[in-house]
Amino acid sequence: IIYPAELLNSEKAPQNSSLTCELDNPPPAVYLITRNLLMEPKIVINARVILVGASSTGIAFLEQLAFSRHIRFNNLVLLSPHGLPGDTEVPENPLISLFYPERFRQDRRRSGQLSLHTIINVIPGTLTAIDRNRKVITIDNKHEISYDFMILTPGTQYHPPIPIGADFNFTAAERKNNTCDPTLITTKHKASNLFLLNDECSTLDAISYVEKHLIPN
Repeated sequence: IIYPAELLNSEKAPQNSSLTCELDNPPPAVYLITRNLLMEPKIVINARVILVGASSTGIAFLEQLAFSRHIRFNNLVLLSPHGLPGDTEVPENPLISLFYPERFRQDRRRSGQLSLHTIINVIPGTLTAIDRNRKVITIDNKHEISYDFMILTPGTQYHPPIPIGADFNFTAAERKNNTCDPTLITTKHKASNLFLLNDECSTLDAISYVEKHLIPN
């Protein structure tokens, strides 16, 4: 298959790992679609659905929405600090697979074949505030984006036993006037040797720390 140059240079281009294959790594099965399936009417939903967090549960949820037979979602959004898992051409570290059970691993080759990044909109960033009245979320304390439906699948989050800088005199009356509880902001303060293995990037950080500080040269 020869793709146009303008397509290959865009963010919606297929991965090289999906276009080429080695002898010991056969290509995927051919996707077949018939005229009847093409002509079958679908219910089009333009509501903006924002998924926060690229955990295994979140990605499975996105797959179900993206590949629905009778419904087409035109505005699926994934908000994640590191984007879509496996959506990179960087060689995978073989040590990463040792940190996760087999059923929780997201195979990079399968992710490339599904090509979710051509169906959904990916926003790299972190959710920092939610305004339920306006149906707006804040990303990295800078940008706001509206939503119609929001699903939270962030994975394990760090919460200190005693939140740093928390105001324990924060009354219920004052809480109504604040769109973001100040105790949520303190979750970014954590020890340098504490790692939550939620994705490939956080696992690479843990591996790098162990190799640098715990393994003798």
